[in-house]
Amino acid sequence: MRNSQSTYPLRLPHSIKAEVVRRAKADGTSLNQFVATAVAEK
Repeated sequence: MRNSQSTYPLRLPHSIKAEVVRRAKADGTSLNQFVATAVAEK
């Protein structure tokens, strides 16, 4: 099976986005990868 991607605009409050950016940076990953991993774990 081919790995496919799609885009989805995500609206977040500024405070939550800032926290997610901080955590992604601490993990050494991109914001996109951090969010994708968090969603996959749910």
